[in-house]
Amino acid sequence: GHHTGGEGPRGRQAQDHGSNAGLTPEQLKNKVFVGGLPLHVDKDGLKDFFSVFGPVTDAIVMMDMNQHRSRGFGFVTFENGSGGAQKAIEAQPINMFGKMVEVKLATPKGDRDGSGGGAGGGGGA
Repeated sequence: GHHTGGEGPRGRQAQDHGSNAGLTPEQLKNKVFVGGLPLHVDKDGLKDFFSVFGPVTDAIVMMDMNQHRSRGFGFVTFENGSGGAQKAIEAQPINMFGKMVEVKLATPKGDRDGSGGGAGGGGGA
């Protein structure tokens, strides 16, 4: 199977204020998956780039452990209530340093593939 390392419980403590305690950024729809990253982009570059859409609390680029290079995708977490994730998704197509990147909401663990439904949609452009 493919399980992505480096996605542990770290960074959870920060989100303990208010009624949303215990909800993950995925459940709060504050976290986006970013695919098609230029390979030179690291987490700081990712964070800087997506800060235009809202305050970024966390960014991660998935690394290939063997080759020690970017696997070309990552995740960006926006501050709760900022709406940054939605803005980033709506801003597509996004050109990041000359490459088109794909942005979509990160799905909560255990919510993988299906059940959520209606991912297409969006109505007429």
